[in-house]
Amino acid sequence: MSGVELGVIEGYYGKPWSWDARRDAVARLAAHGYRFFIYAPKSDPFLRRRWQEPHPAATAAELRAFSAFCRGRGVRFGVGLSPYEIYRD
Repeated sequence: MSGVELGVIEGYYGKPWSWDARRDAVARLAAHGYRFFIYAPKSDPFLRRRWQEPHPAATAAELRAFSAFCRGRGVRFGVGLSPYEIYRD
């Protein structure tokens, strides 16, 4: 599998994972060669309808802590933005 990079994109509709579930997924998958995690749940309004606003302080702190957790396991962390109806502006 040369050249293939494995990772996870949390970018679905429905109930988002808890922070504990995300950490568990990263810990388990890193051991199998997964090297990135993209946070992009459709239920996060700050990645959709409210994309021009910063996340609330508590969520921003969770994102920073999760990023550090990923980094500590050799997994790159990113945030996926999907602005809602951006074409209307």
